[in-house]
Amino acid sequence: MVFRTLSCNLVRFPFFLDEVWKPLLSRAKIPYRPHHSTRHSYATWLLEGGADIRWVQRQLGHASIGQTADTYGHVQPEPHEHVIESLVRHIRA
Repeated sequence: MVFRTLSCNLVRFPFFLDEVWKPLLSRAKIPYRPHHSTRHSYATWLLEGGADIRWVQRQLGHASIGQTADTYGHVQPEPHEHVIESLVRHIRA
């Protein structure tokens, strides 16, 4: 981590876990979950909400779209019905 404590020491993971993360979850009355899980929740909620996967890739800092698609592609909605409807309109025109 790149944060410092009030005494200017670097915040190490054990300190973050015991002094920040666990108390935060406790105050929020949320059962313990690894902090990295929030990253997955964030990406999943974005994609389920219709966010473009390339934008999510940039949000997460993934080096490639493949990394994002391999990890989160299964949660993207598959709105293919409107594509078929569009094709039908073009055929009938």
